[in-house]
Amino acid sequence: MRNESTPRILSQDDTGVIREYRGRGIATALKLKISEYALKNGYSTIKTRNDSTNAPMLAVNTKLGFQRKVGWIMMEKTLPPDRMENETRASKPGHN
Repeated sequence: MRNESTPRILSQDDTGVIREYRGRGIATALKLKISEYALKNGYSTIKTRNDSTNAPMLAVNTKLGFQRKVGWIMMEKTLPPDRMENETRASKPGHN
């Protein structure tokens, strides 16, 4: 996808391969086609994202020359149902 604010950077997301076809080099072939497209169309950089727990895709990206960059850390808080109601009430003005 071309971002007009950074027109020489290609953002490539979601290299999906159906589970029973994984491990056959399909993701690598797709990534190579993307690199070919980027070179032919004047891009200087390709950016992609990777789930930190997806070791096979991390390996593909590393093998193809992608380098890890500092990124966002997702944080999550799971609340028990009874606590959610209490926290919502406490966040309203006039409640301490």
